[in-house]
Amino acid sequence: MNTTSARTPVDVNEADLLALLGAYQHLQAQNLRMSTHLSADLGLRPADLRVLLYLFRTENVSPRDLATLLEHTTGSITAMVDRLERMGHVERRPHPTDRRSQTLHLTDTGIAAVQHVRNAYQNAFDGVFTGPALRTASKTLRALGDALTPHRPVK
Repeated sequence: MNTTSARTPVDVNEADLLALLGAYQHLQAQNLRMSTHLSADLGLRPADLRVLLYLFRTENVSPRDLATLLEHTTGSITAMVDRLERMGHVERRPHPTDRRSQTLHLTDTGIAAVQHVRNAYQNAFDGVFTGPALRTASKTLRALGDALTPHRPVK
């Protein structure tokens, strides 16, 4: 492996950087596996579950917002929302400030699905994180996610 052209920050050890990358990939794989199983438990597709989780923590979400989040077409989002609405997880409501738009909201069934997922993750996190460590991990993961924003130029 040729690493002579790779840029490593001055204060980061190459082995530590590769270990972090490996740990991150492991986390991604395990999260994908867990999300896939939880989706199947609920009779959902993984993208459907992402939508429910997003709606749980975000207000006034429009179908266009979901299209941007998931990088899907508005047509595929309409089909997804129609499916989630038929399943009783989501309902459409008029947008509070834009008469031409709608917002999406979880129903009690959708909230119960999110709680099922929340409980599964809480069980996974038990013994790994406690109060302050959980908050620190949350901040670290959010910063890492922000650093991985698409279209960030490589230096």
